Amino acid sequence: MQDRENIISKISENAIRILFDLPFPFVLLDSNGVICFYNNSFSDILGYNTEITGKKISDFFSFEETNFYKILDSLSDSLFTSFKVVKNSGDDEKIYNVIFKKLTLDDKAYLQLFFQDISLEYTLYNQLQLKNRVMDDELSTGKKVLDHILYISPIYNSYIRFETFFKPSAQLGGDFYDIFQIDENRIGVLIADVSGHGVSSSLITATFKMLINLIPKDFSIEKMIYFLNSTLLKILLEDQFVTLFYGILDTREYSIEYINCGHPLPIIYDEKEKKFFNLKKTTHPLGIIHEFSYSKYITKEKIPKICKIFLFTDGIFSFNKRNEAISQDELISILNEYYYTPSYNLLNKVYLRLLKEYERFEEDDISMILIKVNKNFAYKNHFSIPSNILEVDNAVINIINTLKKVIKLNEEKEWRIYTSLYEAIINAIEHGNKNNIQKRVHITYRILKKWLIFKVRDEGHGFEVSSLPDPLDSQNILIPSGRGIYIIKRLMDKVKFNKTGNEISMFLKID
Repeated sequence: MQDRENIISKISENAIRILFDLPFPFVLLDSNGVICFYNNSFSDILGYNTEITGKKISDFFSFEETNFYKILDSLSDSLFTSFKVVKNSGDDEKIYNVIFKKLTLDDKAYLQLFFQDISLEYTLYNQLQLKNRVMDDELSTGKKVLDHILYISPIYNSYIRFETFFKPSAQLGGDFYDIFQIDENRIGVLIADVSGHGVSSSLITATFKMLINLIPKDFSIEKMIYFLNSTLLKILLEDQFVTLFYGILDTREYSIEYINCGHPLPIIYDEKEKKFFNLKKTTHPLGIIHEFSYSKYITKEKIPKICKIFLFTDGIFSFNKRNEAISQDELISILNEYYYTPSYNLLNKVYLRLLKEYERFEEDDISMILIKVNKNFAYKNHFSIPSNILEVDNAVINIINTLKKVIKLNEEKEWRIYTSLYEAIINAIEHGNKNNIQKRVHITYRILKKWLIFKVRDEGHGFEVSSLPDPLDSQNILIPSGRGIYIIKRLMDKVKFNKTGNEISMFLKID
């Protein structure tokens, strides 16, 4: 009580009246957190009728920071800081924002505390956070679905390889691409961009994927585009449209038949002539004009026997320098640095280069496809399949059929290759990737003089090769699993593992 009277005596009568009548709670503390002075509003929020001077503020509120001397020491007379505090009460929880300000009276430092009830705001904020978490979870699920939609089936044409890149503007995007095998020689390549981005665009993307799956793969380009355009006109919003490039690559006659519906022009690099050129013909986007004839815009051109084809969406042009969008010449200049030498992850390098040297006008989805055509790929090929046991038999049979076009294989060699590859891929799916459909099994095979070399790699953590149990041991003889590696070693001429244990290399001599 004496401290309260001493402090009141040092403050003018007008100031005392103002402090007592403030519409918000006010408290004065010493460096130990002891209440030296308080006003009527503070009494009201406590619901106390008795004198509380001399009590500690921590008796009534839980503070994030309880070292009041430290708070005082960090403040000057002109600075303030704030903390969230919780009222210690059996009633409904009350949350306050408290502003701390230093006050010096006769060389003694005090803390002024101004309280603001933020219980409602805090509750609303928590509700908003909960809704945001739910939305984030749903967007995350949507992203997984979209990733699954963008899954590309294995391509067994031994003259083609490809890379893909997808960077959505948010968690969901409106870009779409697909690569699929039509027959032994022809590959379909499609890249599209639904106008806008976000949830609505991604829903159109999902629908677009289903439409593509409904179309027989041997449909002519004219029939496919007519079907897509007429269907999109029924489902797109008034201001939406879809740009699209669809081409059919033929590795027997080295040609591409294509239509470009308002999409950025694909860039082709001729590795023999070391030059770039475009596929230039283009027409209207899809989903805009009813009964439009796209047939006259379908074109067929020859392509080099060794080349790279670069396709992309217009998100690339959101990059700029000095407020000017990147030009196609600048893009070609970047590609030129990587195209001369064999390079994996080329598309990722292009994206990182753009991030490093350019700014963005706006966030937009970015998709890229790199198609590599090379007649020499027949002697070394690699692809990947999802961790789905149903894919294994088809993959192994296609590998054997591709090899038979290049070398002679008798029935015994075919059986040894089939069994060994089947066991290796099954092991990778079940033991390496734990049947996770989002993980893939990577398969490489190579013809090298008198050897066939196969590599199977999973995306798991590997294992200690020396810890493999002996399936012929009496303790293991009745265990149904664990014989795959043993069978492979008996059928192949040499077997090796990498240090991690997630890749097996199998060597078979050929005549």
